[in-house]
Amino acid sequence: SLSFKVSSVPSILAGINIDLFFNEILKDMTALNKNKTSELIIDRLKQASCKAAVKAGNNLNKLEIETLFDKMQQSNMTLLCPHGRPVVVEVTRKEMDKWFKRIL
Repeated sequence: SLSFKVSSVPSILAGINIDLFFNEILKDMTALNKNKTSELIIDRLKQASCKAAVKAGNNLNKLEIETLFDKMQQSNMTLLCPHGRPVVVEVTRKEMDKWFKRIL
């Protein structure tokens, strides 16, 4: 029988149901061998972070936007989502000038 003690979680995961999270992992682990356990945990963490993430179409107020940018600047946050897509892109002045038909 396995037992776990969770003494802390990253603040980004503070809103998830820890009991449910680990119960789902343990349920899946019974069908897997030990070599795949870490892959399963990583996959579940990615799913949880994706569900908690700000997504396209979400309406954020000014304070939420400022808080998000502050967290991004203060942390060592990766600039990729759990699926490997970029969360930040650089737009050059030349590209913007093309959008507004200032240059061809």
